[in-house]
Amino acid sequence: MKTAATRHRPLGCILALFVGHFGCASAPKPLPACDRTEMVELRLAPMPQLNPDREGYARSVVARIYVLESPDALAHVGFEDLWAQQAGAPAPALAAVVGPDELTLIPGRTETKVFKRPPKATHIAVVAKFREHHPDSGWRALAQLPTPRDPCQDPAGPRLTVELLNYSLRLR
Repeated sequence: MKTAATRHRPLGCILALFVGHFGCASAPKPLPACDRTEMVELRLAPMPQLNPDREGYARSVVARIYVLESPDALAHVGFEDLWAQQAGAPAPALAAVVGPDELTLIPGRTETKVFKRPPKATHIAVVAKFREHHPDSGWRALAQLPTPRDPCQDPAGPRLTVELLNYSLRLR
């Protein structure tokens, strides 16, 4: 013989599911605030013929990335002076907002760096420590960043590519 409690148990379960699923009416949770810091993507593409040794075998190369407030100082800094600076140390002589960020590039292996654009950043510079270099050999490159955009309206930030071939690099 079923009691009243046993007879109404399925109805109670359905009611509990209904209330649990829809809950009490409440205001929706606000969306998190948008981070208005623009992201910059830098693709580093070392070619298979990178930094060849005397026998012609490709070798890795150390590169440094600087985010600059002004491009002027880079033209006046020599190769030896730039590489004498400790990796990770601030570079006030270059008006560097960020950097240097140092990494080793392997021939044929593309890497991508994504970083937040500092408000004062106007340019990106990349320098490479090739086995052989000459003052005008292309061991450094500079690119102007486009005018900052609102990442909340347009999330795709600037995308730049560094191509490294033999003993030179090109930033575009």
